[in-house]
This record gives sequence, structure tokens and C-alpha cells, in this order.
Amino acid sequence: MTKTYTDLVVELDKKEILTLNKILSVAKRDLNFQRQKTYLRKVLVDKLGYKFKKCKDKRHFLTQKPDIRAWRARYLRRLKENDDLGARKKPVIYVDETCIHSHYTVSKCWQNNTDASVKKNHNPDQRWIIVHGGGENGFVNGAELIYKCKSNSGDYHHEMNTANFKKWVLEKLIPNWPLNSIVVLDNAPYHSTQIEKPPTSVATKETSMVIRPQ
Repeated sequence: MTKTYTDLVVELDKKEILTLNKILSVAKRDLNFQRQKTYLRKVLVDKLGYKFKKCKDKRHFLTQKPDIRAWRARYLRRLKENDDLGARKKPVIYVDETCIHSHYTVSKCWQNNTDASVKKNHNPDQRWIIVHGGGENGFVNGAELIYKCKSNSGDYHHEMNTANFKKWVLEKLIPNWPLNSIVVLDNAPYHSTQIEKPPTSVATKETSMVIRPQ
């Protein structure tokens, strides 16, 4: 069975205080991890929901919020239950967004001296958002979405809001995904919008009542 970052952290967590250096050492040994410590920290904190805190001797150690740990346990159990179905297991579709821009290029490449040689694009305004879903059998055919960003901000997430994400799910993902699929999303705000929010202390009677058809 192939180990993951989470497996390593859980294994170490049972034995000792977790530090980034300890996790890095085990990741290099068991996962053939080739990146730097800063990248490992980004994976643990930004992707897996862990957090570094100071203990009494001023060293940093790794902690995790109980709710995130519980969600991760449910997620891993659900995937294991699906894997145990063998030939009857459901397709797992992972959904995410990313951003590319025209400066994602190399400084040198093989070319000749003619006018047709490769030109480097220096236009900083050309940026695109890519939305897609896929799994172990590849990307979902017809579910890709690529559109140009309207702003030059380094953070592309404000360009993908609830309305855009819902439109993509209904028009591109659902019509094309395999039947009985399991869809895996991260915790981006537009992935989990609450449609019917609980009333507040200043809410009126009309806005607090929800009438459902019988």
C-alpha cells in the first residue's frame, strides 16, 4: 500500500511531537520526496489543514484542528469503503481550479534565427482560469472550462464565484461525469455555499420563515 503525507503524519503523531524536520526526513525516506522544506510546509498547512504552533522550548510543532481531523477520517473511510467494492467501486472525480498566465514559459528553447522563431509573450494581462474534474481514468470528457481573467490580481479565486462554479457543475460536469460518481471537492468558499442561512437577531419574520411544498 502506498503511503501518503497524511499516513506519515498520523504515524508520527502517535510517537512524538511533530516538527517539520522530522516529517521531511520521513517523507524523503518513505515517499521519495525531492522538494524543499518550504514546499512541504505549504502542503501540510495549505493543502492538508495542519498548523504550526510554538511549544515551551520555542520549537515549532505540528497540530491539527479536531474538526479537520474528523473530516479527514470520514473522507478516508469513505474512499476505503469504495475501494473495497472491487470491480463494483464507483468512479472518484476530483474537482479543482487553477490559473495560468502568459509568463509560464522558459527563458531558452531550441529555435532558429528566422522571424518564425519562438517569441516570448510579455503581456502580463493574459491570464486564464482552468476548471476541470478527473480521476484515475483521466479527465471527464467535455467538462473542461477555460476562460480569461478580467483582473491582474495574483489571487484568481475571486474570479471563480458561486454562480460561475454552479453553472459549470450543472452545464459541464454533471452531463458528462460517469454514473454514480463520487465527487471530491476542497473547502473553497464557492464549493460549499449555504443556500438557506439561519436567521440572525435582526432578521424579519418574513425572511426567517421558509415555506416548503407538501
